[in-house]
Amino acid sequence: MQFILDNLVAIVVACVLLLGLQVTQVRSQHASIEQVASHSVKAKTLVFGQWVERDIMDIGANFGTNMYRFEEPTVDPETGNATEWVFYSDTTATNGDQSRIFKRYRLVETEFATFRDTTYQMYQVHRDSVVVDFPAHDVPPPLASIADDDWVHNTWSIGTLSFFQIDLLDRMGETPRIDDDPANDIDVYKVDYIRVRFGVVPEYVLKPDNYLRELYWVKTLKVRPYWTPPPSLEN
Repeated sequence: MQFILDNLVAIVVACVLLLGLQVTQVRSQHASIEQVASHSVKAKTLVFGQWVERDIMDIGANFGTNMYRFEEPTVDPETGNATEWVFYSDTTATNGDQSRIFKRYRLVETEFATFRDTTYQMYQVHRDSVVVDFPAHDVPPPLASIADDDWVHNTWSIGTLSFFQIDLLDRMGETPRIDDDPANDIDVYKVDYIRVRFGVVPEYVLKPDNYLRELYWVKTLKVRPYWTPPPSLEN
């Protein structure tokens, strides 16, 4: 007992140092796991963003002056998410005919991500495609001619999207409506830009959840055919 009393200060200091080392080790492990989770979600977000960008830049390829290159997205009125979107491009077939490539994005619900103060419904974007040949210089096949069984599922995004939005914009950054009436459908012939926005939740939620919660990706891309600026903007 006398030994303990004589060395009480040394014992307290040793306990404090030991506790400090344990806390440092735990924080170091947490930071290491956080870094891995952050790098993983950033890499997968970039991959998804890149193939979306390539798809949009290919819209209307080989169409010439044909302006009708995509449909108006189907939007969930509650979340604002684009639940389905169809777009096209053309190419020359090996026999000299034309081929129309239909592509479709579908937003599919996956799981929930729960944090201390909120819960995210997570999604995954599925991309389907159909290739239809038609005689050169003939009228391309319409979307209505494509049956549900014709679509081929070929790729998908990361499964932890928190939202996915597609905006069709004119050169002034506004959504063009038929007859300029906000109640009408989008006038796809007047769309010059497509803006894509989505958020990604990390696949591994650490506890406590005080690190990266959501990563955002947004890009506005010019679609074909490229328009010539008005004379007032050329100077």
